[in-house]
Amino acid sequence: MIKNDISFSFVGVLSTPIERIPNFDNSFCQNLFGIPAETQGFFTQEGFVIAVNNKPIPVVVVNANKIVIRATKETLAEITEKIKQELEKYKISMALYAFGMNCEIEYIDLEDDSRSWLWNRFIKDDINPNSKFKLCDSLKFNLTQDDDSILNVVIEPRVGKRNGIFIGINHHHNITLSSIPEKDDIERFIEDTSSVVGCTLNNLIGE
Repeated sequence: MIKNDISFSFVGVLSTPIERIPNFDNSFCQNLFGIPAETQGFFTQEGFVIAVNNKPIPVVVVNANKIVIRATKETLAEITEKIKQELEKYKISMALYAFGMNCEIEYIDLEDDSRSWLWNRFIKDDINPNSKFKLCDSLKFNLTQDDDSILNVVIEPRVGKRNGIFIGINHHHNITLSSIPEKDDIERFIEDTSSVVGCTLNNLIGE
C-alpha cells in the first residue's frame, strides 16, 4: 500500500465575528500562491475565497466566523503568514478561541477493495462471524490527546479508487490565541500535528 499526503490546513475560529468581511486587493490575491495567472479572489456563500483555477489546493476562505487556509505541508506556514499580514491592514481582530491543524491523506493499492479492507481491519473481530454484512463504508474516531487537544478522524473509501481509502484528520486545539499564529508557531504546530498523526496512523492503519 502507498501513502500520499493530500493537504495540510490551518483553521482558526474567531473569538469575535467579523462584521464586514474584507474584499482583498486583487493583486494580493493573484500573487498569494505564486501563480498569478491562475489565481483569483471572489465572494461566495462561504465567504471571501482565494483559489487557483480548477484546483482544490491551495485555497483560502475568510468568513465572519473563521479563517481556513488549505495548502500543502511545505507551503502552509508561508501562506498563513501572508494572510495574517494582509488582515492586519483591515484592523480586524484575529483573536482565536480555538484552532485546528488538519490534514488529508490517502492510501492506495490496498490488498483488497476499500470497503472489504475497512471491514477486515476494523470491524470483523467485533461482529458475529456468521454475519452476512462484510463491508464498511465509513468510520469516525475521536481520540483525546490531552485536555486541550482532540483528534477527529474520518476514514472512508477513496472516490474513484477501488483499492484506496481517504483519511481526514482534524487536530482540534481548545486553546485561545490573541491572533493568527506567527510563521514559526505555525511550523511548530505542523510538526506537532505531523508527529501525532504519524503515531495515530501507525496504530490505525499499521504502516
